[in-house]
Amino acid sequence: MPGFRTQFQGYSVRFSPFEPSKLAVATSQNFGIIGNGRQYVLEMGPEGIVEFRVFDTMDGLYDCVWSEENENILVSASGDGSIKVWDLAAPPAANPLRSFEEHTHEVYSLHWNQVRRDCFLSGSWDDTVKLWNLAHPTSLRTFAEHTYCVYAAQWNPQQADVFLSASGDCTVKIWDVRQPRASLSLAAHQYEVLAADWCKYNDCIIATGSVDKSIKVWDVRMPEREVATLLGHTYAVRRVLFSPHVETMVASCSYDMTVRLWDYAAPEDALVRVWDHHTEFAVGLDWSTLVEGLLARPIGSVSISSMSEGDLEQQAAPPGPQPAELSALQPDAAARPSAKDLSHDDEDAAEAAGLERAGSADGDDDGDADGGPPFDPSFAWPSPPFAWYQDALLLLVLGGAMGAFAYGYLKAITEVTGLWMGADGTGYPAPTAFHFGGGRPWWIGLCGGTGLAVGLAKAALRLDKAPTFIDELRSMHTHLGTSLKVAAVALLGLMGGMPMGPEAGLGATAGAAGLTLARMRGFRFDGQRRQELYVLSAMCSCFAGLMPNAMTAVLLVLELGRPMVLASSFTFMGLVCTLGLGATAAFVVYYAIAGYPYIDPIITGLSVDSFRRYNQQMGIVEGILFGIMGAALAAVYLVLAGLTRTVVGGARTWLDARIGLWPRAVVLATAGGTAIGALGWAMPLTLTDGAGMLNAILFRSGQVGSSALAASCFSKALAYHIAAECGFHGGLFLPMLAMSSMLGAVFINVTGVNPTVARSCALIALGCSLVPSPFAMAVLSMSALTVGPQGLVPIFATACTSYFLCLGVGWPQRLVELSAKRQAAAASKTP
Repeated sequence: MPGFRTQFQGYSVRFSPFEPSKLAVATSQNFGIIGNGRQYVLEMGPEGIVEFRVFDTMDGLYDCVWSEENENILVSASGDGSIKVWDLAAPPAANPLRSFEEHTHEVYSLHWNQVRRDCFLSGSWDDTVKLWNLAHPTSLRTFAEHTYCVYAAQWNPQQADVFLSASGDCTVKIWDVRQPRASLSLAAHQYEVLAADWCKYNDCIIATGSVDKSIKVWDVRMPEREVATLLGHTYAVRRVLFSPHVETMVASCSYDMTVRLWDYAAPEDALVRVWDHHTEFAVGLDWSTLVEGLLARPIGSVSISSMSEGDLEQQAAPPGPQPAELSALQPDAAARPSAKDLSHDDEDAAEAAGLERAGSADGDDDGDADGGPPFDPSFAWPSPPFAWYQDALLLLVLGGAMGAFAYGYLKAITEVTGLWMGADGTGYPAPTAFHFGGGRPWWIGLCGGTGLAVGLAKAALRLDKAPTFIDELRSMHTHLGTSLKVAAVALLGLMGGMPMGPEAGLGATAGAAGLTLARMRGFRFDGQRRQELYVLSAMCSCFAGLMPNAMTAVLLVLELGRPMVLASSFTFMGLVCTLGLGATAAFVVYYAIAGYPYIDPIITGLSVDSFRRYNQQMGIVEGILFGIMGAALAAVYLVLAGLTRTVVGGARTWLDARIGLWPRAVVLATAGGTAIGALGWAMPLTLTDGAGMLNAILFRSGQVGSSALAASCFSKALAYHIAAECGFHGGLFLPMLAMSSMLGAVFINVTGVNPTVARSCALIALGCSLVPSPFAMAVLSMSALTVGPQGLVPIFATACTSYFLCLGVGWPQRLVELSAKRQAAAASKTP
């Protein structure tokens, strides 16, 4: 049979994902201990296996992987810690196309993302895994929780952001690149884990191979116990690989010089076949995804389908499930595993093979994986194609457009509400307009009419439920049609005085604008991540008009959105700078048009002596007390939420059964608007988002009255929940500031607390309890009330205390979980 003889020992072989006849083979001189490397690209044809391309390197190569985007791009893992990128279509002088040189020890594993197709992983003996994109000159992120060599890193075949890593620290870790730390750390074996792979049909099943000679199959949803244990190898298992064509079939190879085929779901003997004719260590495998039943099994090699010195030939598949094979035959010498592939118990095997521990394997680790200059990777290196600069320019323009849009959107809300709330001699927004009964009876009809308009609009637009702006922030994705519908319906409700914030409508429109621009722009590299960046930047820009400054908007988006996956792609500070560009442009445009931000900074009016005494007091104790107040108010807020959901939910179910979905939407919105109008007639502070009332609440609370303020606080909370449950769309951020300020104003009226401390702390006390953005809240309060840097001390104490006592302890999350369980139980009983 025809064969091909490589000059060096094979360490890895991979079938091309584009052409079934092509193989990439990474090889190393002297069994990878010392010497050069050579990357082969071979082609199988009628006349046998022939050399297609060859690339030489100064150090041995341990792994290789094909690009999933370009059939001509190949990447190799080198013993000098570098990652070489080759272009098969380029002339020899142009290769390597690129060399990434961040790892400090041997790179032992490579794997390309088969879902997103624009990034790949590298696992190294420096104990880290790195995420790469060919469009970036540096790694996107480093995963550094392992405490010993990383032998394998594999993307989940179905989930674009999930991967596993197998390490000599005896663990397999499951990662989600959107999260800051590993999602799961599995103590898979008692000895080093040398291999791991995902099942191609069930993305919760993995297989692991270890120095303890066993293969284990795990369900990561139940990591307490393995699904199956496959025993039979007599030395360390070097590679395990699930079949791409048979769900329960696993191939493995070992230092016992055998390749084995298993069916882990078999009721009795899981072993399907053994190839035991090899005369050297078998350390690599690969299944062809394009030709069913074709398996490459190198001998004396590492990684997937590798070859050592010897002949590579193709054999026919035997009857049954056994695959055809590509084997390395007639070796010149016995290949030896690297020292790091063997446990201390297997060092006698290494000595029997004539292997001495190399310094690079055990290492004199004078510099660890985290060493080097204390700088983040650059994100805006000025070289072609200047992708960041192109994106920055577009996002700057988009930010300015969002600032102008935010002005128009907010102006429509404030002008219309001010027009009808100030009519008929109410004196709005003077403090005297906020007494009990300060509203007008016809407000009930106006708010009911608003509800009717909202209900009809929802029915006409077929908009029942929609994601919140926080959901869209965290997913960094929006649906164009739904977003525009939400913006229009939210505007109708807000102009009618509904006690909700404009951030939902602004965020929805901005997300749609960012997505549209990204699609018009088009991306050659890293398209998914850059599209998410455009959506996030647009939303951040729109929020900048709401805030006292652009920095608060950026902080809010970072805390609420938690875009760690973008931080890993563009570096954290790169993300901050990019968001800051758009937010600053939006703020400048908004301010240039309006002359003031929506939450207008309020000068405290302290005299010089009062200001000096205020700065000397610190106010930490007061800040903590207001944090406790915020957590207590949050408890009442959630109780009202539960009661409202129960009552309105029952009415919704009853109406759905009798009149159907869209008539129910109209009836419920009309009834909700009428109820809110009644509350607004009795307590005018109930209506609107509350931003225009903050000055009267905080600085003229004595004229409003403590009883009116306290009652309005709870009335506004109830009205917000009625609006949310009855189908209105809006945010909770600004109403929370108003509610919390009302209760703080009561404390100013009835106690001797320092009013400046009380105002600045009360403003954010409730928000920090229920919105996971304490830093943005603290900066907002300091900026809005212009209390200076010393004023941040009690504010920050409030933010931390309130957040800790509520979301930190976790009782709101527990209540939501219990509510969801009750709803699920009720749904299961419904016939």
